Amino acid sequence: LYKNQDDYENGILLTDPFLLKHPDNRDVSRLSGYLHYLTRNYPMAVERFRRSADLQDTSAFVYKYLGYSYFKSNKYPEAIAVLEKVYMQDSSDAELCYVLGIAHDVPENIRYFNAAIRLASPVVDYLSDVYQDLALALTKIVRYNEALALLLKAHEITPQDPNILYKIAVHFENWLDNKSLALKYYRDFLAARPENYDPKVLPSGPYPVDPSYYSSAERSIKALEEGIQAPPAVSDSTSHPVFPPAGL
Repeated sequence: LYKNQDDYENGILLTDPFLLKHPDNRDVSRLSGYLHYLTRNYPMAVERFRRSADLQDTSAFVYKYLGYSYFKSNKYPEAIAVLEKVYMQDSSDAELCYVLGIAHDVPENIRYFNAAIRLASPVVDYLSDVYQDLALALTKIVRYNEALALLLKAHEITPQDPNILYKIAVHFENWLDNKSLALKYYRDFLAARPENYDPKVLPSGPYPVDPSYYSSAERSIKALEEGIQAPPAVSDSTSHPVFPPAGL
C-alpha cells in the first residue's frame, strides 16, 4: 500500500522491523529491497535483494534490481556480473541494455548502446543520453564522423539541452578540425545561457550545465577567432538519467 502511494519511507518502517522477526520471508525482503532502491539507499537494497536471492527467489526482478543497486553504488563489475545474466534471459529491455553500456568500457559498451537505441521504441526519455554516450564511446576508438552523427541526433531529440551544443562544438574543434562549425556551436551554446546566470549558483533544472563549459567555450571562441592554439576543450562527461523503476 505504501509503495503504491509513493510513501516509501513508511513502507520501510513496516518491512524492516518485520524482517528482523521473519528474516526468511523472501517476498518481504524483495519488497524491502525495492523500497530501499527507491529511496536511494543502494547498499541496503543490495543486502535485501541478495537475501531474496539466497532464499531462492529467482525472479528476474530481484536480479535486475540487484544489478541496478550495484550499478548505483558504482560497483560496475558486480553490476555487470548480475545484469549480463538477466540480459541472457531477456535481451529486449532497452533500459537494461543502456545500464550495461554505461557499466562496460569501450569497446564492449558499444553493442549495448546500439541495442538500447534499437529497442527504445517508442522514444524513451533517456534516448538522447544513449546517443551521447555512444558518441563518446565511438570517439574513443576514432570513429569521429559516426560520433558526430549521433551527437546531432541527440540534439534533434532534445534541442532544449545546451550541453549537446557544447559537445558538438568540442567535437568539431578537437576531432574534426572544423573551426567555422566549432565557432557556430560554441556561440549557439553561449547564446542559450540564461540571462540570470550566476556562476556561484549550483546548476539545476532538467539540463544543468557545468559552469566550466561556459568558460571553456569562451576561451575556445577567442582562440579560434585569433587563430591561436588553445588547450583542448574537454567534453567527456555523460548525463545519465535516474532510471524509472518498474513496478513489482
